[in-house]
Amino acid sequence: MPECKTKCIKAPMIFIDNTKELIAFCQKLAKKPFIAVDTEFIRERSFFPKLCLIQVAAEGIEGVIDPKAKGINLEPFFDLLQNESVMKVFHACGQDVEIFFLLTGSIPKPLFDTQIAAMVCSMGESVSYLTLCERVLGVTVDKEQRFTDWSARPLSEKQLGYALNDVTYLRDAYPKIVAMLEEQGRTSWVSEEMAALSDPAAYESDPESAWKRIKFHSSNGKSLSVLKEIAAWREREAIYSDKPRQWILKDDHLVEIAHLQPQTVSELSHMRLLPPGFAKSRLAASLLDAVQKGQQISTREHPEKPKNKGVSKSKKSLVSILSLLLNIKSHEFGVAAHLIASAEDLIAIAEEQNPNVRAMEGWRYDIFGADALLLKQGKLKIYYNASLSEIGFDRLS
Repeated sequence: MPECKTKCIKAPMIFIDNTKELIAFCQKLAKKPFIAVDTEFIRERSFFPKLCLIQVAAEGIEGVIDPKAKGINLEPFFDLLQNESVMKVFHACGQDVEIFFLLTGSIPKPLFDTQIAAMVCSMGESVSYLTLCERVLGVTVDKEQRFTDWSARPLSEKQLGYALNDVTYLRDAYPKIVAMLEEQGRTSWVSEEMAALSDPAAYESDPESAWKRIKFHSSNGKSLSVLKEIAAWREREAIYSDKPRQWILKDDHLVEIAHLQPQTVSELSHMRLLPPGFAKSRLAASLLDAVQKGQQISTREHPEKPKNKGVSKSKKSLVSILSLLLNIKSHEFGVAAHLIASAEDLIAIAEEQNPNVRAMEGWRYDIFGADALLLKQGKLKIYYNASLSEIGFDRLS
């Protein structure tokens, strides 16, 4: 392991491959105020991620759980994830939380994401785990084993040690990050973000909404109806067969089908983009049924193409100035700009009278949204101070 320039807690690594040891491990963890958690998984050949390892560390204890071990029951650990007296600390937790949600139907609670906390604490945009360790602990983390096939067994001590690094340093960094948030009075800011990450809707797959992720340039109602049905068909097939969506049919294939709307296997076989042999596969009949279902949707029930979020010509300059204000605020408060407001937020503020965006809520409104509205109303002036070589702003009476 790399040398730590700050005081890092070391403990013997525990490798857990049976339920009895897992129960004892979780009982010890349940007595701790927080645990650092990470996972290793693969999903290149499947719709759902395949859990390969679970790494956990708390003060004086750290271990790797093998979820692939024969006969192991992970329920003791899943119960720990729901123990509200123990904080669950992750870094960039989205995919880890998704895995546990898919396995249990529940989201770990309470939840803390150090990536978001780091972006609130002046560490930049989308802070990586390597950056976090360097900035908070003065540690350079080894990434030599990042291309390991975590589904393979046995794993070497070096591989397990590498995996464990993702939580041992996280465990040591967490108290320092919490102290930084408390010192800056920003604990509640991170709490708001954790509430969003704890929403089950963020991790659920909705076949009926799958079409919205596909780039489709036509506004034809019937074509959109067909696209919606065949995208939902692909999503269900991918879930059922546990294969990546693109292994069923690629987005370009769905777009072509929505435009041409084939009625027969023969028509399918003559389509330019479809893979050779698809028309004779077991999927052809159900795909044609989806096309027909889309064609039968009444005009009044046709889906509407998602509105173009581009900015109008008359508001382009305002969006540019809002972006400048956002950068000023990001620098002033030491918060990553994209965490304060997205490009879509800026367009909505410029275009809409009452923009319903996150930049107009909570702490974001306090540090940016309120002044963004003043700027839009001509009540805020941005200027360049040549003597100080900096950009500032004044609120006008």
